[in-house]
Amino acid sequence: MESPLKGKVLVALPQLLDPNFAQTIVWIVQHDEHGAMGVILNRPLETTVSEAWEQVSAVPYPNG
Repeated sequence: MESPLKGKVLVALPQLLDPNFAQTIVWIVQHDEHGAMGVILNRPLETTVSEAWEQVSAVPYPNG
């Protein structure tokens, strides 16, 4: 079953004080019974997109 969150964009409320997510905009790229993965869209990367993708794609994921 497809998650209703996959492909959605989440915008942090101003009241969210967690420094990991404060003032962020997150695109949910995966969400299922195993967890969720998103990309923060409004923060600069400290690496290239290609390097980040290599790191993410190297993580084993139950659905292949």
